[in-house]
Amino acid sequence: MFGPDADLPDTTGGFTPDEKQAALLADLQLQLTTREWTGCKDELDEEIDSRLWGAISSTPHSCTGPNQCAPMGLCPFHRSRADMREADVIVANHDLVLSDVFLGGGMVRPDPKDTFYIFDEGHHLPEKAVEHGSARSSIGAMREHVRSLQRLLPKLPAHIARPDIREPAKDAESALKALGVAYGELTFTQDRDELFRYRAPHGKLPEPVREAANALHAEMAVLWEVANDMAEELDDKEGSAGAQQIARVLGPEMGKLSGLLENDLRLLRLLRLLKTEQPDDAPPIARWAEHDNNELWLEAAPVTAAPMLRTMLWDKCAGAVITSATLTSLNRWSRFRAKAGLSGSDGTQYLRLLSPFDYPRIAELRVPWMKHDGGQANGHTEEIKAMMPSLLAHCSSGTLVLFASWYQLNAVYKSLPAPQKKRVLCQGKLSRDTLVARHRKAVAAGNASVIFGLASMAEGVDLSGSACEHVIIAKLPFAPPTSPIEATRAEWLGKHGKNPFMTMAVPDASLKLIQACGRLIRCETDHGRITLLDRRIVTKRYGKQLLDSLPPFHQSIERKPSPAAHNTRQAAFA
Repeated sequence: MFGPDADLPDTTGGFTPDEKQAALLADLQLQLTTREWTGCKDELDEEIDSRLWGAISSTPHSCTGPNQCAPMGLCPFHRSRADMREADVIVANHDLVLSDVFLGGGMVRPDPKDTFYIFDEGHHLPEKAVEHGSARSSIGAMREHVRSLQRLLPKLPAHIARPDIREPAKDAESALKALGVAYGELTFTQDRDELFRYRAPHGKLPEPVREAANALHAEMAVLWEVANDMAEELDDKEGSAGAQQIARVLGPEMGKLSGLLENDLRLLRLLRLLKTEQPDDAPPIARWAEHDNNELWLEAAPVTAAPMLRTMLWDKCAGAVITSATLTSLNRWSRFRAKAGLSGSDGTQYLRLLSPFDYPRIAELRVPWMKHDGGQANGHTEEIKAMMPSLLAHCSSGTLVLFASWYQLNAVYKSLPAPQKKRVLCQGKLSRDTLVARHRKAVAAGNASVIFGLASMAEGVDLSGSACEHVIIAKLPFAPPTSPIEATRAEWLGKHGKNPFMTMAVPDASLKLIQACGRLIRCETDHGRITLLDRRIVTKRYGKQLLDSLPPFHQSIERKPSPAAHNTRQAAFA
């Protein structure tokens, strides 16, 4: 961050701000000093040049620490940390909380044993925890990381550098080469995402791959220990006599070393996930690799976060409350408990409250007759293309259309008549906030507006009143079967005599469907219609379970029309 007399560091290729940008810097500095601005880029009223932002901002790796930073009192990070120490209530997102939990707790946020957690939108917590327990890196990134250590560590001053660094770095490079060769001998298949992918069946890697990962993990662990010892020594030097002089000499190298240590931890986690042999009765680790842009990427993730959440969070924290509109699946708690590491006999208590909305009066769920259901991809998309102009023809306010894939969204959009295209805002072409703002503005002006979106628009989007009087759901929200985590999880459930589809896919689809339908009614004065374009909800055995788990909307299920009526309808769509 910049200070009163600080020169802009030359980190942007010689970029120099013009007069307008210099005035903006002066204004931002004043706002920072008076605490009118927290230092967060997202809070700025106007766009700031990326090069200018790069010149005045700092990352954990480039932060020079308190002994070198003159305007330390203005630092947004350290201000926030100081405010947090004095606070009784801390508001943070799931990612930040879980980052601290997975570091052992008490590293970034207060220790879990001293914390009472309230998790809103808690249905996301298990999958977020799986993300934090996963790891990913490319062979090229690993190679560059090892070589960076080889280049950097011997350059540090003799009284700090360790003489035993050269041999581990050399051995690590050999082990890395062996890992690349072992993966190269696997047979890759091309999936529908057009990535050449290998997935370890049941999460079990071939022995040569696992041995190579184990060897590289051993060498990288030595490198990390050596580098960490050096970093601690540098930290000690900053607190001794002559700290300012030493800091000026070692500061840049220290920043690089901090970044390498952080990358080391990520790489060690990946290698640990690749080499670990799970007991037969334990949930497996999904392990896969992909060839993308001429690079080999290695990835691993636990199929469930239940053990981690139980041992790292629930067993340690002072207490916790989890809230959401969708904690139950198919009207039961069992799916969430299994994913979150909870049980019906561990002392946890559960409460489900009835909605205050008069759903039968204010909302209708319509399932039109269709020849194809969501399981028949090509025919389903073609039929939606034929139906969509009619569905949008009578929209005079706001409509939200939710698709299951980019392919279907784009195919339907391209098929619309030109006048209707002008009223449609497609996710991906604009940021979500900008898209929603433009939609609200159009509806407020008395115009019809339609949003075409994907799963991320099915929750966390508040379009109350006339901004959303019609929600169209193209397809039941089943998770794609191509996910390596989902595939490994399904194998594990099948191995234990459970039906993966009924145990996992249907309950999860129920939760997502409730969230999607929840975009329609946001307050007591809202009203409208939900149109579900997937007949599986009335033709499949699990469909009744999905219907029964939805709010009690007035239901309109269209039956197969007579031949004459069907021909008339087809003519209307032509």
